[in-house]
Amino acid sequence: MTTQRGRVGARTVLLAAALALGAAAPGLSGEGGDAAQEVPIAAGLSALPLGEDAWVVTSDAPWPANVLVVRMADGTIVLADTPPTEKWTAALLDWIDRRFAPRALVAVNSHYHIDAAGGNRVLRERGIPIWGSALTAELVRSRAAGILEELRRSAKGTDDEGLFDQTDLVAPDHLIPDGISETLELGAQRVEILDPGPAHSPDNVAVWFPDQRILFGGCMVKASTGAGYLGDASLDHWPQALNTLRALEATWIVPGHGRRFDPGVLDLTEEVVRKAAAGGGEP
Repeated sequence: MTTQRGRVGARTVLLAAALALGAAAPGLSGEGGDAAQEVPIAAGLSALPLGEDAWVVTSDAPWPANVLVVRMADGTIVLADTPPTEKWTAALLDWIDRRFAPRALVAVNSHYHIDAAGGNRVLRERGIPIWGSALTAELVRSRAAGILEELRRSAKGTDDEGLFDQTDLVAPDHLIPDGISETLELGAQRVEILDPGPAHSPDNVAVWFPDQRILFGGCMVKASTGAGYLGDASLDHWPQALNTLRALEATWIVPGHGRRFDPGVLDLTEEVVRKAAAGGGEP
């Protein structure tokens, strides 16, 4: 695996025009017009096929959260984000091993929150490289304890009590300097880790699969009119970050939460963000 670095927008990328495809739960349109069906992985964890050689894996607590799994042509599996808990992350890795017998596995954290990096310790224990920004690593180290304490406190007396008792947030180990984009060369294909600047969080990155026309936007992309957590958000810069993602002309865009994967989620996200910046509620 080789890597290339460059600032967003500094490199000319030739992209073919893409056909915008919509998707909604519970299934996606597959070949022959059949609806793709969810595949159970473990209790509270399931996978939904997306396009070819790609799956959106969703955990159901304490909120539905998405992970993207893509099989590259050389047999490498790329994992964009982890499930929130170590238990689900281990179950996902076991499923990947059984189903694909991957040549290698590479992970990317889109940001430091638990729904993006909660399973990092399991990845590290299994020797899986985790790419993320240097700022993501810094925020994991400085804020992880507070995040877990608050999650455990808020879960007391609910069905989610104990969900994070065995979770310990760990930083990614392959760090990308802030403001820099990284290209991973995996055989004849590549994966681009793009830094569009602060949006949902100060460290958020997107993961772009140009051959598959799939973009993992993570939590900087919204699939519904709910603004979600904005405690780390940069509402002023967020629309500019979305413009960086629009320029890719992706066919599929995977948000951090929700079951809508068409390019229209970028316009929806901008509407939500501008409404929040204006002090309003849902648009």
